[in-house]
Amino acid sequence: MKSVSVAQMVIFICLSIPVLFILYKHGRPGFLGWIYLFAFCMLRIVGSALDIDGSKGATTIANIGLSPLILGASGILHEGRHYLRTDKDPKHGWFYVLVYNLFVLSGLAILAVGNSALQSDEAKESDFTLVKVGISIITVAWIVLVWWAVLTLCQKGAQIDASGFEAGRRLTWATLFALIFIGIRVLYTLVALVPLDPNLSPSTGSLTIRVLLSFLPELISTLILIGAGLMTRNVRRGVMSVGWLHHERVPSKSKDAHHMHNRGTMPQIDAMIDE
Repeated sequence: MKSVSVAQMVIFICLSIPVLFILYKHGRPGFLGWIYLFAFCMLRIVGSALDIDGSKGATTIANIGLSPLILGASGILHEGRHYLRTDKDPKHGWFYVLVYNLFVLSGLAILAVGNSALQSDEAKESDFTLVKVGISIITVAWIVLVWWAVLTLCQKGAQIDASGFEAGRRLTWATLFALIFIGIRVLYTLVALVPLDPNLSPSTGSLTIRVLLSFLPELISTLILIGAGLMTRNVRRGVMSVGWLHHERVPSKSKDAHHMHNRGTMPQIDAMIDE
């Protein structure tokens, strides 16, 4: 069992490096998504270390680590919508993201409290209820995110420039594909926590279950998002350069008026000089 934790720790240490690189390259539009994905990698590293040490906290870390992964996917989807220009008012998009984040974080808090209480020798029925409510909220959040990604792909965005539009499509499709594997992990956690079967636990279950239903879905979804991030690493610079060229090529009304004014006054000045 320790071999899985060792492999997971090494792999996510390696994956955290490109995530930081993508975070730097994507800048402010992608900050929320990539910082959450980096937090997910850190939680997996810490959880693996605790599991190797034999700490009971490894189970709690393994279960709450789903929330940063879902929030990372939602942030990357929001970045894709930013480049697709699907939101008529960007403030509305940020409002929806804020509400979604609060919803997921509330599920995370409830799940963490209930899961921590179950690790003690005096677990209560209310602790089981907290765990079920927490994982149910996270499951609903995953369903909402899938619907949001599909809706984004069906929407007709405003194609300001080809590079930004293509990057937005790639980020959105990557999020949708990643959500398929995140869904496997979410449903597995739901099945494991609701009946509280130790044979299905992400930390105490069999090696096959841990690899197929926990480790691999998380790894594949993370690799999909990282791949999309690397493919679109220069999107912000490209969009900014296109925006600058567009601004230079389309003169403002004040410039046009000033230009016309000069055209109208030049003949008068020439006439005065001739006299």
